[in-house]
Amino acid sequence: MFLPLSDEAPLPPRFRPWLTWSIIGLCAIIFLIFQSGALLQLEPEVSLGFGLVPAAFFGEATIDPSIVAVAPALSPLTSLFLHGSWMHLIGNMLFLGIFGDNIERALGRTGYAALYLICGAAAGLAYALVDPSSTRPLIGASGAVSAVLGAYLVLHPNVRVYGLVFNILPVRIPAYWFILGWFGIQFAQMLMGGNQNIAWLAHVAGIILGALTMAAVYHGLLLRRARY
Repeated sequence: MFLPLSDEAPLPPRFRPWLTWSIIGLCAIIFLIFQSGALLQLEPEVSLGFGLVPAAFFGEATIDPSIVAVAPALSPLTSLFLHGSWMHLIGNMLFLGIFGDNIERALGRTGYAALYLICGAAAGLAYALVDPSSTRPLIGASGAVSAVLGAYLVLHPNVRVYGLVFNILPVRIPAYWFILGWFGIQFAQMLMGGNQNIAWLAHVAGIILGALTMAAVYHGLLLRRARY
């Protein structure tokens, strides 16, 4: 529906979003080497071994011993750095590149990493809780990127975002129009049982968690300033 291309949220001239760039680079390298088939043919083993498999996480099943795998307790985190296709990777990293830099600036690299990893993992677990016996691996940064969008909605709701409607028509709209519209689509797809290859619930949970986290941080900062 709407493809974001850039935003107008200001950043200090010398600020560089090193963590955002590092996440994008790491996800791209992992996909290129281990998942794309361009260099190594390691799928579906990588997704099974490092993705979030609900049945394995909740102890209802085990990963084949012949597959190199991370401990199930860590899979909600490792799954955030895997992707199912080039389009999956490019879409997530495009969103992260546009919206992540301002959240990295606002929270600092430590706070930004915490939001990305914790909210992303929690979004994946929300998806897993719905079908704890599933043996299909959940992979992708979508839950974490959704959390970044939720945080951006709280921090910069009125900032203008440039993009393309239907990938053709250029528009410039407030961030809240885009993010709430995107959230509405994810929520509707979740309720209607849209494409089963997409974890709609993880997207919905991620944006809610990101918004709540940023609201709590922002409220805390306001209280701290008021005391002084």
